[in-house]
Amino acid sequence: ARSPTDDEFEGTLVRKHEWESTARKASNRSWDKVYMVIRGQSLVPYKDQKTAKSSADQTYKGESPLDLRGATIVVASDYTKKKHVFRV
Repeated sequence: ARSPTDDEFEGTLVRKHEWESTARKASNRSWDKVYMVIRGQSLVPYKDQKTAKSSADQTYKGESPLDLRGATIVVASDYTKKKHVFRV
């Protein structure tokens, strides 16, 4: 049986990398459409829902899941070009 801690949340997001490290801006800061799954305490990117369901180990462009433990998520109120923007 599944417990509440096993719950997954998922859906399509359009995301943009602003930084590659704490000191270096990302070289490619264009917006990408990705399918994201919150699995446990990780945010996992996939190309689409089909890939997330059938090939859980095939992440978007081979990216590692983002560990959300200790992460700060805030509304990006200074970003006005798009609605509903947040930063992790």
